[in-house]
Amino acid sequence: MIWRSMFVEAEVDIAALAFGLAGALNADVARVAVVADMPDGWPEWVEGYEVVAETRPARGEARMLVTLFLFRDPAAVERVNDGAVMQALADRLGCAVLLPDEADTDPFNYLRFRPGSAADRVSLDPDALDEDPPRVVVFGPAHGKGGSRLTVR
Repeated sequence: MIWRSMFVEAEVDIAALAFGLAGALNADVARVAVVADMPDGWPEWVEGYEVVAETRPARGEARMLVTLFLFRDPAAVERVNDGAVMQALADRLGCAVLLPDEADTDPFNYLRFRPGSAADRVSLDPDALDEDPPRVVVFGPAHGKGGSRLTVR
């Protein structure tokens, strides 16, 4: 199992998120589950799913924290790490998606994918992210060294 977290700008209903993820990841929507809280015994519960998304509230410039759990399909990991897939998700949801830029040396630099526009690198306020629920504040263009391994189109 692989997991990846992202912020979503708007609060999106469960069905829209499931369809958006299925379309962006080229997965069967019947094999995508979206839950507000992971139920007890979740390893048994997820049997048969390719993607499970757990949603949590966020504040500020994002309304949701979404953690994706990817099962059984190693190619799904590469799809999540593809900027075109994150752009497709933003387009399908109709709102921005912020994904940590894991190749960057600054853990608070994110890639922001907005519907219908090019992705950009932004820096988030680390103190605001530590709040509960996390508050997303975009400072502006990303700073620091490094760069994304994602293909940003």
